[in-house]
Amino acid sequence: MLGGLNLGWPVVDQITMSTPGVSHPSPTTVEDFLRVLDERAVQPLFQPLIDLESRHVLGYEALARGPMGSALESPAALFGAAWRAGRVAELDWVCRAAAFTEADRCGLVPPLTLFVNAEPVTLGVACPDDLSPAIELGEDRLRVVVEVTERAVAGDPARLLATVAQARRAGWGVALDDVGAAPASLAVLPFVRPDLIKLDMRLLQGRTTAEAAHIVNTVRAQAERTDALVIAEGIETIKHAREAAAAGATIGQGFLFGHPAPLPSEMPPPTEAIPLRRAQAGHRRRHPLGGGGLGPGGAPGHQGPACRDLHAAGAPGPGRGRAQRPAGLLPGGGPVHPGHPEPL
Repeated sequence: MLGGLNLGWPVVDQITMSTPGVSHPSPTTVEDFLRVLDERAVQPLFQPLIDLESRHVLGYEALARGPMGSALESPAALFGAAWRAGRVAELDWVCRAAAFTEADRCGLVPPLTLFVNAEPVTLGVACPDDLSPAIELGEDRLRVVVEVTERAVAGDPARLLATVAQARRAGWGVALDDVGAAPASLAVLPFVRPDLIKLDMRLLQGRTTAEAAHIVNTVRAQAERTDALVIAEGIETIKHAREAAAAGATIGQGFLFGHPAPLPSEMPPPTEAIPLRRAQAGHRRRHPLGGGGLGPGGAPGHQGPACRDLHAAGAPGPGRGRAQRPAGLLPGGGPVHPGHPEPL
């Protein structure tokens, strides 16, 4: 349940998405997943996002986990089962509610920012009644950035843009994740105009010099045009951090700064908040990622000019669910904001 979080978990291996020393049973059944879903037995872990210059913590990304030691512990298994059962939207709401509840309990309040992932299929699906108090608590008390990935919605740009618009109406920031995962993903940037662009350093390391340079140059140009910030993920060494800064990143995330873990007992001292775009004028919408599910043109499934342009720009076909599933934010273990940070 949301209130019964086990804060004594061992650190999870972010590569294998398993807990060291814990055996994992054979593949789960749909009944096993439905039991976890109905009991709301999802736990959030958190990983810090760090200012690469000052080494101060700016926020946390929430990552969802199923019951420890079960076949559904990893996010890949958990969301794979949700897709098979046709209950992805409900699981997404459960993950977000768990992240909001734990973030509020631990005092993760502004200026710290909570990063939560959003499955676009949630758009148009009302929040379950039992989760509404937790969602409203987060909307009222937390500073939220919604992460969307182009791969999850590439076949439905109207849904992508509607997700972004609804998040902005709630006063939330928007981050575009997995940028550069496929060449066509770069085409999404001008249409989403994210506050933050997440670039995976491991992705760059697997490309040729020319490919990596094209991704970095495109991202830097978009960031300069729109005042977006670049976040480098997958930073595991000082060398990675230096490469990230050279690529234009000002915020870092990865094992160098902290593994996915429960939130610290004491939040880092306040620093300057991550700048986000002002919310658009108009009514601040409750449960911004659920409800009517209207496209940008105001009708379900309507594709406005931006959506048609996005199709024309070469958005790729539909992708599979995320292997690393952020639920809201991730805190790391141990302080990563020393008074005299080691130079990068």
